[in-house]
Amino acid sequence: MVLGLVAVMSANLIETVYISLIGTEQLAALGFTFPIVMLLQSLTMGLSVGASSVVARRVGAARMDQAKIIISHSLLITVLLITVLIVLVQPNLHYIFRLLGADGHVQSLAVGYMEIWFLGLPFFALAMVGSSLMRALGDVATPGYLMTLGAGLQIVLGPIFIFGFGDFSGLGLAGAAMAFVLARIIGFFFYGYCLYRDRILIFSTDGLLDSTKEIFHVGLPAIAGNLIGPATMTFVTRLVAEYGSAVVAGFSLAARIETMLA
Repeated sequence: MVLGLVAVMSANLIETVYISLIGTEQLAALGFTFPIVMLLQSLTMGLSVGASSVVARRVGAARMDQAKIIISHSLLITVLLITVLIVLVQPNLHYIFRLLGADGHVQSLAVGYMEIWFLGLPFFALAMVGSSLMRALGDVATPGYLMTLGAGLQIVLGPIFIFGFGDFSGLGLAGAAMAFVLARIIGFFFYGYCLYRDRILIFSTDGLLDSTKEIFHVGLPAIAGNLIGPATMTFVTRLVAEYGSAVVAGFSLAARIETMLA
């Protein structure tokens, strides 16, 4: 698990290093997206805690068929939750970044990055929840390898989409988002293969409401706890923005390093 989390954080840090080579405005724009990315990822991690708790208890009670049904419900709930979040947040990105202190070209860059990044969020969320569910079933190695694979793909694809290759001139900051999306889509298919190979899923809507209640009974406190850090980051980013884009850019790089080490 540590291997997977370090890999994901490392990919975020290396992405920041790539963007720093383009310019200060691009790095500042990435800095403004960081609190939102952290908030959405923290929601996913909290949901994965609730789902894995319910599944692990079913496995411990030797009720494997119920555990597999709840796994299917967990993935469905993840898709629904992420869809609702995207529908609520995406149309208001300009307003959100304005509240954070981004303006002009930096705001446009941040919005452009997030609009592409949202395309990969469902795949990232399913992989995150899927990792926790696989661990709940007793497979602790595969999720770490798959998380590392996704992060590695993002690191490798980043320079191609950001700086270009051959006749392709690169997309700059938007290219970093494209690398995230493509890496997470590829990683998702590996997760899907593992779930199918191990016959983990049983598709049924029976008991979906009960599963939802159980998952959020544990998941909501976990989500609340995970949101403390991103909420603080959002507040600090707004304060730092008063001193200009260059300061936000430096703060963004430092924050990524701090997040990985913490």
